[in-house]
Amino acid sequence: MIPITCDVKDYLKLDELKELQGELKTIDAKNLTKLKKRIVQSGLNVPFFIWKDDNTNYILDGHQRKKALTSLIKDDGFTVDKVPVVYIDANDIKDAKEKLLAITSQYGTMDAKYLINEFAEDIELKDFRLTNKEIYIDYVSKETNNDDKLPEMESTQKISQE
Repeated sequence: MIPITCDVKDYLKLDELKELQGELKTIDAKNLTKLKKRIVQSGLNVPFFIWKDDNTNYILDGHQRKKALTSLIKDDGFTVDKVPVVYIDANDIKDAKEKLLAITSQYGTMDAKYLINEFAEDIELKDFRLTNKEIYIDYVSKETNNDDKLPEMESTQKISQE
C-alpha cells in the first residue's frame, strides 16, 4: 500500500482530473520510472493542485504524477481510490494557465556544493531529476549504479488516502 502523506481537505478520483498543460512538458521513460519509484517508496506526499471550472477539475500541478499513477495502475497492478487535491482559485482559463506557469516555474537556484555536502550523505541523489548542470557534473554523473527499476511489489498493492 502506498500511503498518502499529506493532509488535505478533499480527494478526487484520478479520472476526474483533466490535464490543462497539454504538451507543455513531457516526461521520458527513465524519469517516469524514477517518479514511479519515488511514489512507491514515499507515497503521495504532495497533493494535486486543481482549478475547478464548473464541473471540470483541471490540473495546475500534478501532470507527471498523474502519468506515473496511471502507469502504476495499468502496468504494475496498483489501484488508486482517490488522490489528495488542493483547489486553486482562478478567474478564467487565462488566469489558470498563468498560475500553472507560476507553479511550474523554478525561481530559486540550487547550490550544488550545499546539496552534495548536506544531502548526498543521506539521500540517493540519482533518484531525483536535478536540472542544475553543476549538480549533474559534480555528483550525479559520478554515480555508476543504474538502479532505475521499480522495487519489487505485489500486484495487489493499493494507493489510497488511508
